Amino acid sequence: MSSPASPRSRALETAYVVHVQSGSRIQGALASAPLFVAVAELDGKSQVPDFARAMRTLAQTHHVLLSPSRARRPFVVVEPTYLPVTHKRALVDAVFDTFQTACEVAFVPAPVCAALAAATENALVIELDAGTTTVTPVCAFYELPFVARTSTRAVEDVALARTPAELDEIYFARADDHDDDGELPLDELAARVLFALPIDVRAAAAAHVVFAGPAAGIAGLRALALARIRTAVAARQPFHRAVEGGNAVLAVRGVATLGAVAGAALYLGRADAGAASLAGCFTGRGAVVDRAGWEASGRRTVPDWACPA
Repeated sequence: MSSPASPRSRALETAYVVHVQSGSRIQGALASAPLFVAVAELDGKSQVPDFARAMRTLAQTHHVLLSPSRARRPFVVVEPTYLPVTHKRALVDAVFDTFQTACEVAFVPAPVCAALAAATENALVIELDAGTTTVTPVCAFYELPFVARTSTRAVEDVALARTPAELDEIYFARADDHDDDGELPLDELAARVLFALPIDVRAAAAAHVVFAGPAAGIAGLRALALARIRTAVAARQPFHRAVEGGNAVLAVRGVATLGAVAGAALYLGRADAGAASLAGCFTGRGAVVDRAGWEASGRRTVPDWACPA
């Protein structure tokens, strides 16, 4: 006689994962089948994207979620490093209004999920989105947003084929000797983030560089980026050796990832078997919003990592 399913396996079977990619598009998939991904495009020019329309697009692909006969279904939102609170509110609204079976929404950082899907707890995650590039360190499965940096050096249309020369111009060319912080080349951005980390964390992050986001699949970009990052790191090492001591060489290595959606499913799979809801799977105050609490707060309470509750 088979034993009843544990709360952990029920969460993994029923949860739906929504990945917001820096305002350009949304991916959705069942946690139990993370490679069957539906995609909904967002209007990047709107101040607040039309998440309701995106949810309806995902619902049309995974239409079984709309069936009133289905059991209560938790949602997991994989969010980019700097998702505004106004976007989070609109997103929770869209989930609860579109999916009547939705019972709660958990927010988890995309860099952590990307690292988990790369089988590493420490990483330097480079999110290559349409319009922005963000570099975020992850330490022991915790995002370090206070060190993360974002640049506008990025492709606008990830569907277009790019030559090595075009990629070099977009991501690595120096405009002048005084690049604005928000316009830093990718290699300089990554080097600054690495050397802002404590020494013991720095080496582990550099040894696990993870490329994520829609532009990560552009042919030749990851190899070119790794080569340029190694050069930028090597140029900075003599100064840091003189200040910090030691003579170890900082090794920069890339690692493959299955993607943030798969990482969120793996996160659920690692959750405590005693968890009766997503609140037991994901740590952090305010990380989970349930339907009743959402209505009681006037549809306003969402996690804000910059201003924790």
